[in-house]
Amino acid sequence: MKKIILLIFVLIFFFPGTLSFSGELPDSKATEYRVAVGDVLTLTVYQEVDLTGDFEVKQGGTITYPLLGQVYVENLTKREIEQKISALLEKDYLVNPSVRVIITSYNIRRVLLLGHVKEPGTYDFPENRKLTLLELITEAGGFTGYAAMKGTKIVRSSNDGKKIVINPRIHEIINGRRQDVELEAGDLIIVPERLF
Repeated sequence: MKKIILLIFVLIFFFPGTLSFSGELPDSKATEYRVAVGDVLTLTVYQEVDLTGDFEVKQGGTITYPLLGQVYVENLTKREIEQKISALLEKDYLVNPSVRVIITSYNIRRVLLLGHVKEPGTYDFPENRKLTLLELITEAGGFTGYAAMKGTKIVRSSNDGKKIVINPRIHEIINGRRQDVELEAGDLIIVPERLF
């Protein structure tokens, strides 16, 4: 396990050209579920049978919707998608359309937790809700006695393919001085070993 963690840190710190580092978290996201690639949406437009159906969110974050073609929906809430589709339909096709979105299938979303927790490994997100850092650590049985909790890092891929390293300041989260971190699919969480 030590070799894996060492390898990851070597990659992170000796190839900085593809990494950007941030000690602070991005603005916290709304707790409402945000659509991800692989999710299946059922869209219903009142009294418009031809505009009703199931649509999978493809790579690139779009669905292919009648009349509108490719519509970007990734990371939007159901309400935001309803508003977006309504506005696009109203612009050229319908008067005051009533759009309803239901997420009928969720893509399996996972994170990888490595290092000094009792049960490192791959963890799936709970269906239809977020997963936070402390929830994940708890699910993994908590930190081991050798964990350097302050050194915990989250490695996340940005939309342009770069790696972002987040220092979640886990002591402040545990003490209630900082909001827990909402994880994203594909996150790598590393809990290093404490130095004696």
